[in-house]
Amino acid sequence: MNLVMLNPPSIFDRTLLCLALGTLIFGLLCKNLPLHNFQIAHAAASLHQYSLSEYFWRADLKSLEGASSNSNSPDFIEYWCSESNLGVVLQQQAKYSETEKVLSDALERSKHVQTPGYFVVPTSMLILASLYKSEGKVALSQYWIKQASQADAEHIKKSGESITQQPAAKALPKE
Repeated sequence: MNLVMLNPPSIFDRTLLCLALGTLIFGLLCKNLPLHNFQIAHAAASLHQYSLSEYFWRADLKSLEGASSNSNSPDFIEYWCSESNLGVVLQQQAKYSETEKVLSDALERSKHVQTPGYFVVPTSMLILASLYKSEGKVALSQYWIKQASQADAEHIKKSGESITQQPAAKALPKE
């Protein structure tokens, strides 16, 4: 009996899997590898390995737990970023109810991120809009796109930046 793989994994896929398993084993020994978790989660998502990516986003969030409530922590924005990415990966797996909770939490957290760029709030709104669009909830999707656009407009009014430089302006549908 010969076993034939219909779609054998590419060298890159196998390398990523080996890296992920190696990091997992090493992480069990060392207990704390947030940067590696972040990198592997991104790499897995780019390969459409969403369940593997989800695992590493959750591991990254666990390693950053102390930063989740302290907006003065330098890891606070990384927590928001990982939480947002986890939401996107959950959405890709059609885990919509969990996605909504994660992305709603990320939106609330984004309002407290202390960074020179204000972009995290409208970005969170646009990710939530994407979720609602994929669920067919057009009115909710449009609501969050409008909110993101308004956040951009308020920022433009304060800063004088061009509208084309803003994330929400880039996501608005062409008329």
